[in-house]
Amino acid sequence: MNIYLIVILFIIVGNYLLNAVVETANVRYAKTDLPKEYEGYYDADKYRQSQDYLKENTRFEITTDTIITPITVTFILVGGFNIVDGIARGFGLGPILTGLIFAGILLLALQLMTIPFSVYNTFIIEEKYGFNRTTPKTFILDILKSWLLAGLIGGIVFSVILWLFARAESWAWVYCWVVVVLFQIVLTFLAPVIILPLFNKFYPLEDGELKAAIEDYARSQRFKMKGIFKMDASKRSTKSNAFFTGFGKLRRIVLFDTLIKRHTTLFSAFKMQHTSIYASLFFFAFLYAPINLVISIFSNILSRRHEYEADAYAVSTYRRPESMISALKKLTVDNLSNLTPHPLKVFLTYGHPPVLERIRAIRELT
Repeated sequence: MNIYLIVILFIIVGNYLLNAVVETANVRYAKTDLPKEYEGYYDADKYRQSQDYLKENTRFEITTDTIITPITVTFILVGGFNIVDGIARGFGLGPILTGLIFAGILLLALQLMTIPFSVYNTFIIEEKYGFNRTTPKTFILDILKSWLLAGLIGGIVFSVILWLFARAESWAWVYCWVVVVLFQIVLTFLAPVIILPLFNKFYPLEDGELKAAIEDYARSQRFKMKGIFKMDASKRSTKSNAFFTGFGKLRRIVLFDTLIKRHTTLFSAFKMQHTSIYASLFFFAFLYAPINLVISIFSNILSRRHEYEADAYAVSTYRRPESMISALKKLTVDNLSNLTPHPLKVFLTYGHPPVLERIRAIRELT
């Protein structure tokens, strides 16, 4: 058996086992007793519901991985990549178009395979716990819009990457890195005005106490922005959230309407007959997985540190720590969030500190 194949299979199976162990430990670590900090926000039934929600989502995630992982391994062992490559080459087109067909077939197959899981998650689990407001029409349109965007934007980027690898040779990865970074920056500007409106409607927030308070605070901190908007998130879910996007004067603050409403060399390993740049990029993704895990750990550590800094900044400038704590509690209750995640789960995947730790840090500041 090819050594690369052994390494790749080890990575795939190892990732599956690691995820299963972490998620299982996270469920078992969840406390059945309501933390004192949340007394008066969660009643016994609601807190029990949050625990059930965590358990059911965890079972679903592990079951999904248990089904998809053997399919992936089987696809590799039977030479599935080579079969798809043969289909792509059969059109007799150039390397870039052949690569796009190769990628398109694989990604479309993956999307079709995951649709049943998305349906179950949206219309069974989310519906059971009172979150789902997505209609079958919206669900289907979301998928079609995602495919269209992936075909247009992803196709352009992938074509540029293939062209660079064909022309720049050993320096190709540097040029590709520059292209991807520049593309991500441009996408940050385009997303709120072109991409996001394809999925949701955005309305300027009505004049009133909430808008005035946000604008006053932004002015006091010299925070320039394009405006404050309300998003019709309720057409898909009852969960609450908010975000801001963009740079400089183009920054936008977006509030979910639910928030406003409720709260104030690898080729032989894959049995490939031909070598190609487009296939190597897919194979690299398998070998990159453990590297990405390590990078994401450090990225999450940095993100959690910034989250604490953001909380501290908000407390020091707005000077209403109890209001912030109350908002965090209400968001947690609304979304049935896990109050007591396992430390390993936090270390590996959390970009935000657990809410109880955020509250503790805020109280220490005051």
